[in-house]
Amino acid sequence: MAMALLDAGVPSARFQVDAMDVSRTALERASAAVYGRNSFRGSGTLGRDHHFETAPGGRRVCERVRRQVRFRHGNLLSSPFLPGRDRFDIIFCRNLLIYFDRPTQNRVIDGLGALLKPDGLLFVGSSEGGLALSHGYVSAKLPMAFAFRRPQPARPQRPAPARALPVPSPLPLVPSTPPVSPAPIEMPELSADAFCRLGVDQEAQGSLDEAEASFRKALYLDPRHHDAVTHLARLVERRGADAEAKVLWSRAHRLAAGGAR
Repeated sequence: MAMALLDAGVPSARFQVDAMDVSRTALERASAAVYGRNSFRGSGTLGRDHHFETAPGGRRVCERVRRQVRFRHGNLLSSPFLPGRDRFDIIFCRNLLIYFDRPTQNRVIDGLGALLKPDGLLFVGSSEGGLALSHGYVSAKLPMAFAFRRPQPARPQRPAPARALPVPSPLPLVPSTPPVSPAPIEMPELSADAFCRLGVDQEAQGSLDEAEASFRKALYLDPRHHDAVTHLARLVERRGADAEAKVLWSRAHRLAAGGAR
């Protein structure tokens, strides 16, 4: 996150990243900021070499990036969590809520909401968007991101002053023409990922039946699509089909345990 902001030209004095975890061991490893060779596989790290320096055991994040991140120990389930802290502009909590039961998920969402500014953004995992929606969040409509915000109250609009309507001129008579049949439109073949993203958008707009249909289409194309299973389980649970929801949640947990999608 700090690298992306610095590369985008955001001055270092304008932002601070607070990284929190319940594991002190994980925090110690993260604050050391040393990454081995396997951490740099794939194409996602290309173009970021200028943020690293050679270090014993691998490569270390350079100091100008490290000073932008503060590591703190904390438990999301403690009450209160981070007392006395200012609210955050952005909170990232991706792929954590899926490991909690529903009451715990509700506690975490409420706790994060208390730390978020009124116009702030909450980022969650693709399979956790339905939970944010069920707590009153709305989609921020950012492409390729599962970002949500609290709905803003509508501002009252002043009525426009009445204006005299112009008298329309008589239209000239034109000869009628036979209707032209529209050219057929070829729809591109949708993948399971595309149907899942479509379902997320439909759910964010409140079209729950259409969203459920899209998630089922995604699972028809890819029965092991974890995000589609999770979204569908939540929708089915919301409409009261507890037996089917239980089967879907069990399926989602098996997929997650097996490292599947």
